Amino acid sequence: MRKKGLRSISKWLPETEEHEIRQYTKRLVRKVHYKVKPISEEDLKAMKASLPDVVKCKPFKKVTPNCHVEGDVFVFECPDKPTIHYDVRKGTIKTPIKDWNAFNTPIKNNQAHFVVRQVKDCGDYLEIDYIEFHYLPRKLRHGHRADFNLWES
Repeated sequence: MRKKGLRSISKWLPETEEHEIRQYTKRLVRKVHYKVKPISEEDLKAMKASLPDVVKCKPFKKVTPNCHVEGDVFVFECPDKPTIHYDVRKGTIKTPIKDWNAFNTPIKNNQAHFVVRQVKDCGDYLEIDYIEFHYLPRKLRHGHRADFNLWES
């Protein structure tokens, strides 16, 4: 059952049992597939306890997000960016409807990729094998010109 007021960013791929989000740059886009591996209850509790502290202590370039845990959901809040709800057990990424309508697709997807990256880094820090990433090749975004020469170095 879907929670009221949330929209899903990640797309479930049943044939590979992975989730897919897209990562955008100014001209390029690439699909990122991630798969949540089985995790023990002890490791899950350790991750829930330490993720907010790990995120708080990381040196980010622009802004440090506010991260807190609500049950099995990590909530990442940043000023001027959409709020992301990451479900630890299912691996789903959702954002509130008000943020869904306020921000465009690249910002939502980039913020979702940022959140999954932080959860992966926390798992690596705790030596928990939790998420597996697959980056697909980059492609030119629709409506953007490719004014770069691939043969020039």
